[in-house]
Order: sequence, then structure tokens, then C-alpha cells
Amino acid sequence: MPQRQVLDNFDDSMYVGSMSVGDQTIMGIFDTGSFELVVFGQNCRTCGTARAYNEKSSTTYRAGYEQKELAYGSGACITTDARDTVEFAGMKVQTQPFWLAYECQMPLLRNAPFQAIVGIGPPGQPLFLASEALDAMEEADASMDLVMEARHQVYIAEHRPDLTAQLGMQVFSTCLGREAGSPGYFIWNDVKPSDRPGMVTAHVPGQITWSVEVKSTSFRSPLGVDMTDIVCTQGCAAIVDSGTTLLGLDSVSYDNMFRFISQMGKDCSDLSVYPSLHFKIGDGEIVLPPSAYIAEVYGFASDTMGTLMHRAKPGPFQNASRLHEIGEQVMCQLMIMDMGTLQTPFGPEIIMGMSTFREYYVTFDLGNGRDDRTIFFSPANDNCDPMSAEDLELRGERDGYFGLRTDALIRPSKIDISKVRPPRNFDGKI
Repeated sequence: MPQRQVLDNFDDSMYVGSMSVGDQTIMGIFDTGSFELVVFGQNCRTCGTARAYNEKSSTTYRAGYEQKELAYGSGACITTDARDTVEFAGMKVQTQPFWLAYECQMPLLRNAPFQAIVGIGPPGQPLFLASEALDAMEEADASMDLVMEARHQVYIAEHRPDLTAQLGMQVFSTCLGREAGSPGYFIWNDVKPSDRPGMVTAHVPGQITWSVEVKSTSFRSPLGVDMTDIVCTQGCAAIVDSGTTLLGLDSVSYDNMFRFISQMGKDCSDLSVYPSLHFKIGDGEIVLPPSAYIAEVYGFASDTMGTLMHRAKPGPFQNASRLHEIGEQVMCQLMIMDMGTLQTPFGPEIIMGMSTFREYYVTFDLGNGRDDRTIFFSPANDNCDPMSAEDLELRGERDGYFGLRTDALIRPSKIDISKVRPPRNFDGKI
């Protein structure tokens, strides 16, 4: 039976949900772009406000013997193997392996609203990569020490069952409220959709991540007439990542988009003049409005985000800086990350972050295994439910083509850029 859990919204940049580890209530980020359950220990002096879980207060805690360094876009953590009871929305696992972080170099943790990262990428990724590394070692006739260490990593992965498997979860969904400050939702044990109006169905071609093949991406004018190929012109692969705040593009696509916006010669006071972004995926199109890639920002970006967003060079907007109505200085910002030149079998690697989940109720289906996974994108209504046929018709009458009003000013969102969460360190493997 589906369990719908509310996710608290922090500055439209992070969404966290309540969970229990060893009967201690903590908040977690539910992240389709990572694969491990990581809990920040109370004894971690470098974990800022994320440090909360106290293994000494749990009668069901069991310590392991392994250590592991986990890397994210925002930094890295040294962790130790652990096991304890874990519970989400009334669903309980008696003995769940996780990694207990005790030393982190991650500036985002200083004022973090979360104390765990719940990786819900497809199950089996650690074992898949460990086995792949072992095969490479043996094929290269590596030293016996290296081969034995690789075999040990395979053994570790084999004895750490994934959270989704432990919960017996086959299908889950997530959706984020479209309005600024509105909550998000995670739906555990959701039903596999069959015939939702406007739904796009996409096969997951990768062996590791929640990914989709993108055939092309174009800009379409607010009136829905003109189309300009702008991103993934020869195709690409997109990681569908609920834990990353922004869209991420390969360098060529980023430059194309930056140049297009620059040539428009406008500010961001009214987003209705900007085109929508159309992704050809699966059996249809995913359409994202200008608010998915333009915002007004304040605060200071981390070094990582500053680099990914090219904050050191002038932006593509005219009159970019202004005084916001509430008295803060804000800056028009292209909310896109330059992810470099990582290649996949389907072309460059890109990231579809939180803006996708604001427009769509996204359902992940594990199917019967690696070659049978599917992602469903259903247009979402204001309550973060899949739209009915009536919803779609009313939206078209109210908002115009693909939900973009052409008769009213649309103000950009205001974002604290210091809270923006970068992606995990992807490597082109999907």
C-alpha cells in the first residue's frame, strides 16, 4: 500500500523527510542520485548541524569492521560500517546496513537541515562496481594484493543488502511543490502507473543509475511556435536526480544555452518572455518552464557551485543586479551547472534535478532487474498528484501553451545560492 510522506522544504534547495535510526528521529534527504544510506554521527566534530545520531543510545546498534570514504559534489566523508533498525513512514527494517560518518569535509553540513542521506539509486550499484573493478584487475594481471583487495570489496558489497530490497519496495515516486516554499512528497511502495493523462514513459538504459536517454532538447517560444535546438543536439543521457538542486548540462550545451540567453538581451524581471525547455524522452516530451533555469539569487556560492555555475564571469542577463522588494540585493542567475565533457554510450551526461520534480510526479519502477527499469513522468497538479484529464484541460485554458502564461508577468524565484546542493561526483557511467 502506498505511503505518502511529506518532505519539508528548505529554501527551495533541499527537501528532507523524517526517519528513525535506532529509535532516534532524524531528518534525511531522499536522493535518487546516490546509492548508500549515510548517517552523520553525533561524535562527528566536522559535521556541523548534521551530527545527531548517537549509536550509544541505541540498543539495536551493531558496529562493523570496514571503513569507506564517500564522495559527493559538496565534499567527502570518512565512514564506518554499521547496522541498526531503520524506519520510514511506518515501514521498518530490523537490521539495515548503513555508513556512519565520523569525519567530513563538506561545508554544506555547517547549517544542514538533514542528518542522513538516503541513497535510493537502483539497488546493486556497489556490488556492480566492485565486481567490475575485480574483473578489470584480473584481466590486467594486477598484483595479488590488489586482486585480493578487490575481492574483499566484492565480499563487502555482497553482504550489505540495499535499503529498497530490505523494504521490499518495487515502485516509488517523488514530487516537489511548484510554489515557492511548498513541501515535497515521497511516496513509498507506490503503484505502477498504466494510463495517466500526459504521462511520458522512459526506459532506463543504464546499468547503475536512474537515467534516461534524451534524444534532443530544444527551446520553444512562449507561444509554442518557434523551436531552437539548444541542448543534446546529437542525443545524451540524463541522470534523474532528486537530490541535486539544479539542471546540469555538458559544456557544449551549457555554452549554447548561455549564448542564446545572452543574445536575447533581457533581464529576469519577467520570465514569461523566455522560452520553455523541451526534452524528447521515451515516448514523449518533458517540458520545463523558464523558472527551471532562471532565478534571482543572493548569498555566497560554495567553491564547487561557483565553478559549476561560472559565477566568476559576467552572466547572460541585462541589468542583472537589483534590490529585491524585501530589501535584499539579488542577482539574475542562469541556474545551470556546467558538468564538463563526461560521455556515456548515448552521448554527453547531463542531470535533471529538482526542477523536473516540480513539474512532474516522477515514478521509479525497478521492474525485473537491470534491463527492465522504467521512469514515468506524469504532469503534476498543485497538490503534487498526477494530473487528471480535467486538470490538464484546465491548466491549458488557464496558463496557455504547456503551462506558460503569455498574458501575465511571471516573477523569478528567489534562491539562497549558499544552500544549493551540487550532484554526486558522476563519472559518465550510467
